[in-house]
Amino acid sequence: MANLWVPILLAYFILVNLSLATTAYLLLLIYSYFAFLWRRENPSTSSVKDLPVLFLLAVLWHVPLLPYYRIQFQPVYVYAFSFVAAVTEEVFFRGFLLYRLGLPLQALVFMYSHLNVTDPVFLVNTALLAPHYFSFGFSAGLIAEKKGFMASSVLHVGYNLMGINLLLGFDIVKVAMLFAADLMIIAILLFFLHFNLIK
Repeated sequence: MANLWVPILLAYFILVNLSLATTAYLLLLIYSYFAFLWRRENPSTSSVKDLPVLFLLAVLWHVPLLPYYRIQFQPVYVYAFSFVAAVTEEVFFRGFLLYRLGLPLQALVFMYSHLNVTDPVFLVNTALLAPHYFSFGFSAGLIAEKKGFMASSVLHVGYNLMGINLLLGFDIVKVAMLFAADLMIIAILLFFLHFNLIK
């Protein structure tokens, strides 16, 4: 069961790129549930005290780009899907794959899973965002290694819920600023983890 992750991830990638995201996430969630049960190690050590720090990190990711954002609130089902998608990805990437591949490789797989190959413009845009996806996967992996995937899920949910309201016009300057925000978050996270400020 645990060795099926490559075809499952490939099926997920194909389904997402065919605009069948609900089916893709359902497949990933079902597989992740059984793969996580199989792993049965490194339980979560996160607590309610971690929530403010994790939400602060999720908000900080967006701060450097606030002058460029246009706020647009979404229908309720978009928030619900964003929540489910974040938790599903965390169960798979940080609850299972992190312990199978290690921190940098799971972040690399996370990055590639976010490429959109259905349209040349989408492919270029998502390819330019690849360093951001890698940085996010790396940061979430750092948190999951220390606190478990439930803590990284809080970060991911907070990040998604902030991000879906903030529309960003796409250009290379904004991509560079986003990557600068990624580096800032990794530095803050390493500081918090080094000094055990996330208890």
